[in-house]
Amino acid sequence: DITGLQNSELSSLAREYDARVCIMHMQNNQTTMQQNPTYTDAVIEIREFLKTQADKALSLGIAKEKIVLDVGIGFGKSLKQLPAY
Repeated sequence: DITGLQNSELSSLAREYDARVCIMHMQNNQTTMQQNPTYTDAVIEIREFLKTQADKALSLGIAKEKIVLDVGIGFGKSLKQLPAY
């Protein structure tokens, strides 16, 4: 889900059908994500977003083992902004 599970209808469908979800981080939206993406600390900001959205998925009844997290390289960020750890 390129919206990062921000679409409540999609969240409901995933729960209803016991589906796996892939929550992706994207800065802004698909039409503006590449327009000068900036971060204070990309790793921290992406991690906080993904944790928040994973917690939301869990609270909606989506099983932990059905949640996949995707940092979304190329979706409003570059490899330069994500140092190797």
